[in-house]
Amino acid sequence: FFRLRFDGTARERLPVPVTLAFLGEQGGYSTHASWNFLPQDFGTHSGESVLLRSTFAFSAPDLQDEAFHQDYLNFVKDELYPVLLNVSEQTRKEPDPTSWDEPLSVRMFFKGDIMDDYEVRTVLEHDLKNGAYAVVFTWLISWFQFRSLFLASLGLFLLCMAQLLAYVIVPVPAVSLASFLGIFLVFGLGVHGLFRVHATWRRSRSTAEFLGWQLADRIMEAHMDACLNLMPVVASACSFFFCLYAMLRPMREFGLFMGVGMLTSCLLSVLVFMP
Repeated sequence: FFRLRFDGTARERLPVPVTLAFLGEQGGYSTHASWNFLPQDFGTHSGESVLLRSTFAFSAPDLQDEAFHQDYLNFVKDELYPVLLNVSEQTRKEPDPTSWDEPLSVRMFFKGDIMDDYEVRTVLEHDLKNGAYAVVFTWLISWFQFRSLFLASLGLFLLCMAQLLAYVIVPVPAVSLASFLGIFLVFGLGVHGLFRVHATWRRSRSTAEFLGWQLADRIMEAHMDACLNLMPVVASACSFFFCLYAMLRPMREFGLFMGVGMLTSCLLSVLVFMP
């Protein structure tokens, strides 16, 4: 009876052919199956490969895994991810020709569900300043277009409210990265809608003076013209709902979030920004 356990407690290193032969005999979904460590086209006896894969799993000590899940998130944030990122960056550095140190001959890459989510969120949080720059730039352009600090500030506030209302209306537990991209699209198209509404209101002033309309007649006609001018934006918003028939869930969430966000932006532009 022969049993092999990779626990790192042996005094001598196991010969590579013996290890490869043992891994080749472990089929199915065994913990020591060869596909857990080696590429699929690797031959266990005579093959060669420059890739090696190691799989690490963490399991909760009991069925109440909520506390364990939070502890694991903190472990990834405070200890695991910084160490892996540092080692990965060290392995990708170009060797220094003036150094006496032997260059590393291994490159390390890592991935995992929790690890990937944390890495993406870290990058997004780091890039939020670019989004803040875009908001400030849009506010300046709106100020120049509207000739009013109040209207520019109100317009940006309504666009932000449209995003929040869309997030409340769309029944998804968490917003995917595709929906995050939709925020910028809704913001850009929403500003264009505000420009259309403002131009319609200014045009209605000269028309009302020429035809002698009362204020109520002017407001009614201006709202009707604004709705007609926003029809292309509404049509674009409705076209995003066709993404609901996509096979990918992030694509469905993106289409739903985009459609609801653009319709909410148009509604706020007519009902709130227009008066």
